[in-house]
Amino acid sequence: MSIARVACGALAFAACAFRAAHPAAQTASTVPPPAPASLTVPAGFSVSVFASGLTGARLMTLSPEGVVVVARRAEVVALPDANRDGVAEPRVLLGGLAYAHSVAFRDGYLYVGTTAAVLRVKWTGGAVAGDVETYVTLPASTPALHTSRSIAFGPDGRLYVGIGSSCNVCVEEDARRTTIQVYDGPGSAGRTFAAGLHNAVGFDWDPATGRLWSADTGQEQLGDDYPPDEINLVEEGRHYGFPFFHGRSVASTVPELKDAPRTLTTSDVVPPAFELPAHASPLGLTFYRGTQFPRDYRSSMYVAIHGSTQRSTKIGYSVARIVMRAGRPVASEDFVTGWLAGDAVSGRPAGLVTGADGALCISDDNKGFIYRVAARLPRPAPTAAVRSLLAERLPRLNGATIATSLVEVTYPPGGTSSPHRHPCPVVGYVLEGALRMGLNNQPPRIVQAGESFYESPDDVHSTSANASDTAPARFLAFFTCDHDTPTSVPVPPPPK
Repeated sequence: MSIARVACGALAFAACAFRAAHPAAQTASTVPPPAPASLTVPAGFSVSVFASGLTGARLMTLSPEGVVVVARRAEVVALPDANRDGVAEPRVLLGGLAYAHSVAFRDGYLYVGTTAAVLRVKWTGGAVAGDVETYVTLPASTPALHTSRSIAFGPDGRLYVGIGSSCNVCVEEDARRTTIQVYDGPGSAGRTFAAGLHNAVGFDWDPATGRLWSADTGQEQLGDDYPPDEINLVEEGRHYGFPFFHGRSVASTVPELKDAPRTLTTSDVVPPAFELPAHASPLGLTFYRGTQFPRDYRSSMYVAIHGSTQRSTKIGYSVARIVMRAGRPVASEDFVTGWLAGDAVSGRPAGLVTGADGALCISDDNKGFIYRVAARLPRPAPTAAVRSLLAERLPRLNGATIATSLVEVTYPPGGTSSPHRHPCPVVGYVLEGALRMGLNNQPPRIVQAGESFYESPDDVHSTSANASDTAPARFLAFFTCDHDTPTSVPVPPPPK
């Protein structure tokens, strides 16, 4: 009898035998689902979980209907948010795929980048229709270090495919590797658009200039801090160095290349336009395409830093914002962090896409979350509530009457009123909280509970607001006027 059966005892023999034969079933029932990472974003932004349970989620795109669609190794999954609550309702579109890494839409088709081929299927009414067919075949030699295939349609309507190296450092037998290939149509052989790219997973066209930019990983085993990972301006016919050059066009002397013929010189290769830390592993790259983010963030490039595996201490595991100036990258700064705490990893960002609502979605292929980063849009300040307590016409000594009105005004926390004036004298008394009041464009002053104030018809409220963002403010206003309805009159704000 096995040790597992003895440990269970006779009464639980059957259950124990099942667990001994199916350890995965026991593990699945006891291991809790992964928890979302505790992420940090810049002031003015918020981050939330858009979807979960999508381990292996890689690159994403938007459907023609504005739905986020993600490639998930064996599946392609749509992430509609029908009720617009910021949480998706995942729906599998395709299954049984061989390492689906990227997706794109074009001319009524959904395209899927898998290791061996780019596949496509008709797309009608927000759903797949018909059978999956091969659009173009790709190099799929095994074993291979890089099996992902990134696809995107360029502004010229052609299909671009990033194909990484089969090794850490070698001269490839298949010349399509370490390139971005371009294809003119179904079944076409394709041609090399740019070469010498170790593994250009993420690439995108800058909407401001139309130029193609790519992230690229550096080779391993040259130390913790070398060579740098790269951001490249990818131009047709250019070579970016790999495997014969690394960093800023430094000739490689690794043993793997000692017998390889060298046909390139330093002047033949393009150095990186911007350097990233070595071994950080940049994957998804996108330019922001929405209007929700603040203006300074809209022209930026965003890169999913997957995180290091070939380094003595971990780095990366973040989303970087690459600041662009005059169409060139000039600085990198953290945009989303928190997947790495000390040496503990709670996720690995992989893909990026701007959602239809202007939020930035981030896939985590390690824990299976899709995160959503949104700008905290300024909300209109709540306005005052007015309750009439008294409205009478009082007699005057000359036989005429005067209109009087007593109202109670309540400002909610943060409440404010637009500039206005009153066509008759007002005496006010603060009952609760405090008011921030500025008359005739003078600096505002605070009127506390228990204090009174007076306004003449010539006074204009340039500021009228609750002085607190957390507590209400309440006051009485007594109007005396020759008008039948002593109400406030809006006043346009002064020109800036």
